[in-house]
Amino acid sequence: MTMTLYELACGLYPRRIGIYLAEKAIAGIERVAFDAMEGWPPHDLARLSPMGTVPIPRTENGTLIRSSIAILEYSEERFPSSDLLGATPEGVHVSVK
Repeated sequence: MTMTLYELACGLYPRRIGIYLAEKAIAGIERVAFDAMEGWPPHDLARLSPMGTVPIPRTENGTLIRSSIAILEYSEERFPSSDLLGATPEGVHVSVK
């Protein structure tokens, strides 16, 4: 089973997670985008999140994570190379090209 990320086609928090995954070069995640223009909440969202929020990843073992900060922390531990969060505020080194 691969990781699945349920998200909106547009939206602040789903975009934050998408940028994070791209910066870490995390591949192999199935992305399922809901379209808010088709009505809200989407039919499948109710079974994933009682509060109707996205993004929500379903991990390889079936766990659902319903908070964007928790998603970042989980991803950082699961994919530790290229540390983007850092252990302290000073722990992240940004290089400008």
